[in-house]
Amino acid sequence: MKIYDELINRKSNGSKLNIEQLTKEDFYFMYIEEGKTDYEIAQLYDVTENKIEKLRKKWNIKVTQEFISDIETMNKIYEIFGRGYKFDYSSIILKEHLGIPKFDDLFLPTLEILKDGQVHSIKEFWKLTERQEYEISKKELEYCVSKKEPMLFYRADLCINALIQAELIESVDIKEYKINKRGQGFIKEYKEKNIEKISLGLLEEKKNIKTEALEEKSIEEVKTKQKVEISIQAKNLKEIQAKPKEKKSKTISKNKRKKTEIKYSELDAIKKAFGDKCEEIVYNYEKNKLKQEGRTNVDEDVIWVSKVLGDGEGYDIKSKEKINGKYEDIYIEVKGTDKNCNEPFEISINEVEKSEEFKERYYIYRLGKGNSSIPEFYKIKGSIKEKFKLEPVKFKATIKGEDDEKI
Repeated sequence: MKIYDELINRKSNGSKLNIEQLTKEDFYFMYIEEGKTDYEIAQLYDVTENKIEKLRKKWNIKVTQEFISDIETMNKIYEIFGRGYKFDYSSIILKEHLGIPKFDDLFLPTLEILKDGQVHSIKEFWKLTERQEYEISKKELEYCVSKKEPMLFYRADLCINALIQAELIESVDIKEYKINKRGQGFIKEYKEKNIEKISLGLLEEKKNIKTEALEEKSIEEVKTKQKVEISIQAKNLKEIQAKPKEKKSKTISKNKRKKTEIKYSELDAIKKAFGDKCEEIVYNYEKNKLKQEGRTNVDEDVIWVSKVLGDGEGYDIKSKEKINGKYEDIYIEVKGTDKNCNEPFEISINEVEKSEEFKERYYIYRLGKGNSSIPEFYKIKGSIKEKFKLEPVKFKATIKGEDDEKI
């Protein structure tokens, strides 16, 4: 049961909830994991929204897209550590240098803790990020677990969620976890094969590929085959002219459709895997393009940002383009579909804002026929507001107060 729902049950059964007993961990889970608003949490504890907002600011719990703030974080690190970096260093290089473990670096250590089959609290996994092997100085560590930048806490949480999605561990109670049979089998497998690091791709394979197929093919063979397929798609990727989608008349079927049970977790996993694949196609395409232009260090020129930092940056790939005779950074947001690339797509407010920030160096790459051996795409640069017709498809609703009614 979710934390918010459990607290609602307690309150409905006559228990009085004291705001002073609300922990940072419970607040984090309700606000980030369960998507509850300041208003909902305030109503739960019978306090004002202002009180909840102060707590959120005190613990520096931000919305998901603001987990890593580029300029503020970079300025703060220069101020604290004085490493002598130039201001134009990217946050990717900076965070790599700090040695902060990414969430996938924590997969193996987390499974090692859980291999005893006992139930373990999430606080044990947060402590993983403090281990000396990550070569984080004491000053850096204090900063990365501080209220202002609790980056290591977030990464431990992401690690746990990924292992649950891969069906290797399971939640047995609020913030408590236990390994399952599939997880025990996975530990045995990576020890036999001397696997030193588990990637997110490897977890996806364990979830999506049947056990019989894994017995016939090693994980490395599967990964190699997928990379070859994506490499071929990147080479065959064809740029086309963008066209507005044709309006079709709607027909109403007289046949009643059979109701089917929707498994949203599986749909989310499939959607993410397909999105990652489309991004990798464009990532390889950009590297191939720059190689053909004579660039010799494409691994530094092209960075798969969403893979390194996760979603939330407002773009997926950072690449290079010759502008006025000089190679400059460009920022690419990939929107993939298995259908025709002229189909409409979803866009976030963060991506819209980034397109305003980077102007003519921001691109939408709309990739179509993503599962075809010859995919196609169009690209449009500049302001999303100016180049696309935007239609609201989702709203965030809160109950109006007295001041709202007057507006």
